[in-house]
Amino acid sequence: MKPEIARLRRYRKHESGIALLTTLLLLLLLTALSLAMVMSASSDMMINGYYRNFRGAFYAADSGLAIARQDMMNQISAAIPATFNNTTQPIPNGTDGTVQTYVNNTYGSSYQPITGNGAAASSWPAKYKITSASITLAQCTVLGGTGTCLAPSGAVTGYQYIYNYALTSVGQAQGNQTATVSDRGSIIVNANLVSASTTTSFAGWGMFIDKYTICDGSTLVPGTITGPVFTNGAWNFGTSGSYIFTDPVGSVNANAGFQFSGQCDQKNATSDKVGGTTIAPTFQGGFNRGQTPIPLPVNDYNQKRAVLDRMGSSSSPVTKQDLNNNVRNINKTPYPNSGVSSGVYLPYSVDSQGNNPTFTGGGIYVEGDAQLKLTPSGTNGQTYTITQGGVVTTITITPGSSPGSGTTVISSGSNSLTINGVPAMQDPATNAITGDGAMLYVNGNITGLKGPGQGQAAINDGTALTVTAANNVTITGDILYKSEP
Repeated sequence: MKPEIARLRRYRKHESGIALLTTLLLLLLLTALSLAMVMSASSDMMINGYYRNFRGAFYAADSGLAIARQDMMNQISAAIPATFNNTTQPIPNGTDGTVQTYVNNTYGSSYQPITGNGAAASSWPAKYKITSASITLAQCTVLGGTGTCLAPSGAVTGYQYIYNYALTSVGQAQGNQTATVSDRGSIIVNANLVSASTTTSFAGWGMFIDKYTICDGSTLVPGTITGPVFTNGAWNFGTSGSYIFTDPVGSVNANAGFQFSGQCDQKNATSDKVGGTTIAPTFQGGFNRGQTPIPLPVNDYNQKRAVLDRMGSSSSPVTKQDLNNNVRNINKTPYPNSGVSSGVYLPYSVDSQGNNPTFTGGGIYVEGDAQLKLTPSGTNGQTYTITQGGVVTTITITPGSSPGSGTTVISSGSNSLTINGVPAMQDPATNAITGDGAMLYVNGNITGLKGPGQGQAAINDGTALTVTAANNVTITGDILYKSEP
């Protein structure tokens, strides 16, 4: 054997096992990298979970502040009597102390759950507790007169109260993570005198219910309700959702019904709590209970008149001559002074040549019994399909960019007429057109009022519509907004 080959063999003999060592080193490196990745991912998950729970606790605390603050406002507004004179301040002294005790007892004794409804039910397991609540009267000012609230004089028109408040809320999310949020500010309450002789037109009610028995098993549908509302009975509130009233709420009954699972409480209060469940409607304009009953209107002059002049402020009866002067059918023929028993009429004018039809009123006038179907049209339009016997009349209203503008199309059979403008509302004091809105008046019975089908939208977003009849209204199908208000 040559010496060089012998040396090479001896050298390779010393390299025996290097591949195994290299593999073990690489395996150790990969194991270390894997452990580092696992620890990093685990740390990220722990950090994200902590942040999620902290954020949930923060939002729960913030929601608690909003709920307690709104209830403070409700309690103060509820202390204002329905009627008061100009020589006595309406909110009694010590109301702030009463409200403070109420909030601390209602929201401070234990954690309050935050729950949703529908698809949101039980989707956010968070809760809150008000750990500190204080409210004090900072200032009371006489409006329109002189002197102090305790000794007013002159032509007093009302009182303005400023209450300073401070709230501290603790929110709790999953894993008992907590967050504390504090809020300070002022609540301004205006109590204005209203003449005892002032009456509210029924056209001005956002909702009016004559007979509503307290704790009768039915509850008001939750949601946002605009305009003043009143009942000659009592309001019943449930737990299926939240209530927001943007204007004053009144009832003849001094108590309200709060319907919980298995029981209904009758209380002279703006909210109620059973166990961990609280019913606390938001009364932005106050909740006035124990009011004088409001008699039902003895006629429908206002609604009928609103079709003709957009205002409905006249209390005089609408004559056939009034209809003859103001409304026409699809053929541009004025309402006849005698002999008509059915037909659909709109308030519009034409020029001396019988052209350029222009909308002049506030709605649709239907003579005689009719069936009515409501259907949305486009993004902001509304279609009314009116059936009388075998005659079908379709009216499509498409509002424009400004109140009263747009087009109204009426069609029946092969006839069709396009009218410039849409039904609108007009201010009786300034004669300014304030917005679009249709008063559909049927001088007879509405034998069937419905939408296009079960679960389908009947009224378009933004459509202001009032449906009224001289006799009975029979609802035969779903009447739903395109988007829930």
